[in-house]
Amino acid sequence: MQVITSQLSNFNFTLTENRNIIPHNDSSTLFVVAGMQPLKDKFLSRNPKMSTLQSCVRTNDIDDVGDGTHLTSFNMLGSFGFQDNSYPTHIELWHNIIQRLCIPITHITYHPNTTINKLWEKYGYNTIPDESCVWSMNPTDDPSYCSEMFCDDLEVGNLVNTNGNSVDVGFGLERIFMMYENKNRIDETSLFDTSLSPVVRDHVRTISLMKENDIHPGNKGREYVCRRLVRNVIRENVLSYDGIEDILEKEKISFDKRIREGRKSWKKYQDKDNTFWWESFGILPEEMHLLS
Repeated sequence: MQVITSQLSNFNFTLTENRNIIPHNDSSTLFVVAGMQPLKDKFLSRNPKMSTLQSCVRTNDIDDVGDGTHLTSFNMLGSFGFQDNSYPTHIELWHNIIQRLCIPITHITYHPNTTINKLWEKYGYNTIPDESCVWSMNPTDDPSYCSEMFCDDLEVGNLVNTNGNSVDVGFGLERIFMMYENKNRIDETSLFDTSLSPVVRDHVRTISLMKENDIHPGNKGREYVCRRLVRNVIRENVLSYDGIEDILEKEKISFDKRIREGRKSWKKYQDKDNTFWWESFGILPEEMHLLS
């Protein structure tokens, strides 16, 4: 991180860390899912440039965790220019960071309707036109053109021309560490407890972050997501972990009780669907096999 903060400082950026994962005045997502999300209002007018390290949670990746590339929570490192198309400055900044960390960028894709490739090529990068280089935080937003930085097939960062008049650069911190530490998996770096299985090492990290944000296991919304993660950890027989022992212990008691009650009712309701079992007994779809 010292290399990164030093380079940001050289370009007059001060890094601000934000671990709040609950969107403010934004009901479009359960959690903060992108580094720019808490800053959306700033893109509407001219504001001082800034850099952030934003904690994010993406629920659609839960079932893919453990494959070496997906995480339920991650940190997005970014630099922003609000109604300030200062592409050359941002590209030079991130080129310097990439070089000093020896991140092997193999190619950069860009939308053919833009000429941003010329700015990347100035530093010797291989650029490839790609019409899919558009980005939006969710389907209701207007998409913006972007360029994406890759290490082989792994995207490690992107630069978005937000609203056509601003700059949003985002790099996944965990992917930077993966490249810098020369690991084959995103969950093998020093940011994770590698004594645990891949799924558990991801989940305990996210559960800890949720606890920081006063999110605990429950039946709806963010609390339901937390419950899914906690249950996954419990089913892997991890019943205690530093900082979240209370959450694991309480949920284990609830989990055992629900499974006992479900087994007693299995013969009577075995033809019912997953929604019935969740609403009636609090049993998740991935736990149904434990009843028969």
